[in-house]
Amino acid sequence: MDSTDINGFLYNGDVDFGKSETETKPCKTYFIEGMVKDKAAILKVKNCSEKAIIESVAF
Repeated sequence: MDSTDINGFLYNGDVDFGKSETETKPCKTYFIEGMVKDKAAILKVKNCSEKAIIESVAF
């Protein structure tokens, strides 16, 4: 995956709020489902106040 793939994934993907941890502090964790190069994928993203970190990618 390159930055273009990630950008498209974040723009077009859907957040699974049932799996996401939106109440945790200081960072919230989101599971985003979408397509990367015609493959279904799930990104686990830790969203902190200063930056967001992709923790894992599952195909």
